[in-house]
Amino acid sequence: MLEVLPLSARYTGFDPVKAAAPAASYFEALENLRRLALAEQVPAPKQLELVLAELAGAS
Repeated sequence: MLEVLPLSARYTGFDPVKAAAPAASYFEALENLRRLALAEQVPAPKQLELVLAELAGAS
């Protein structure tokens, strides 16, 4: 599926035309999922770190 979607600005260095922007966003999401699936270790989500830090600060 990644072969048919246009690359996002993150990978090309320039913004895709407006008509291709949603598809380029899908490319980036799928590429991130592909990297996650092939990763040896998966780090904790950043949102979890932020919530835990906020809870620790509130105590």
